Amino acid sequence: MWDIVVLTAGNVKQKADFELYLKSLDLSQYAGEVTVIADDLEGVKIGSGGSTVHVIWNLYKKYGGNLVAKRILLIHSGGLSTRMPHISARGKIFTQLPGSKTMLEAKLASYRELSTAIRAGVVITASDVIEDIAKNHGVYVMDPRGHLRTVLQKPDEDALQTYFGQHLPQKFLTDSFYWISWDIALKLKDLARKNMNFEVCCYGDFMFCLGTCPNEDYIFEGTNQARRTLRQIICNVLKGSAAKVVNMGEDSFFHFGTATEFLDHIDKNSIFYQKFLGTLIENRFANSSIQNLTMTPGSRVFIENCQLMDVEVTGDCIISGVTTTEKLVLDNTLLFTMGKRMVFFF
Repeated sequence: MWDIVVLTAGNVKQKADFELYLKSLDLSQYAGEVTVIADDLEGVKIGSGGSTVHVIWNLYKKYGGNLVAKRILLIHSGGLSTRMPHISARGKIFTQLPGSKTMLEAKLASYRELSTAIRAGVVITASDVIEDIAKNHGVYVMDPRGHLRTVLQKPDEDALQTYFGQHLPQKFLTDSFYWISWDIALKLKDLARKNMNFEVCCYGDFMFCLGTCPNEDYIFEGTNQARRTLRQIICNVLKGSAAKVVNMGEDSFFHFGTATEFLDHIDKNSIFYQKFLGTLIENRFANSSIQNLTMTPGSRVFIENCQLMDVEVTGDCIISGVTTTEKLVLDNTLLFTMGKRMVFFF
């Protein structure tokens, strides 16, 4: 069990929405405490890196020296989902899965063994992945002895060939989540927070200086001198740290960044479905009532929080928060409603 699970929110309004949704979930089997911390710099995007430092700073204010004995799971969940707009109001972390479980519940279930095996510190992860494409993620470059050489962030093919040669491997070690000790976390809190006035990434801007051959040229990329200064501060803290990469094996990273990826993963033939949803009989509905559903061969649909009479689906479709007695004929459509208040169906 985690001592504390932290969800980040982009602002105080999103924080209030997250707290409202959390009241509907029983997470006591996963964590002693679940809390939401909002970024406090109104009008300034501080990114996942700034949010990480801000969370550690707030936790230290609350717990003081007792914090270093705690195991924290930090899930970056603020911001809006522009590629999955039907969940932008409630956040990706509360995405509903077939069987009416949320992404948060699935993520906590998958991390349950980790919470008991890991030492006190902070595990940092994103809200839209459950642990394949190298160029879309951070790539770890290892030496022949299995030691970390460097970390490439969303490399293009030329960058991959620089490190791996013309014949690229078919499989890469990509980032998903990582753990930092309290010694490092508190140094980041003290050194970086006062410089957080623009967007930084807890992957790209934290990991570039790790390994035996760190990419310190990254510090000087771009024209923003303040960002360069912050990267140097981060590098001074992290450079030389004992970085170890754990290979979790194949098929251990699942990204839910787009509607297509979501439909891919909830398909009954998908690896994700077999691992996490295999006991479910129905994979197309969550908290919904549908009198009649007609689907053409090869079409896919997910329907959540709906009351519908007659639906005809062709292509890939997602329907969210819709109540109607009219017949719906949908082809490759994302249909949703978004009210001023969130309404939950249980």
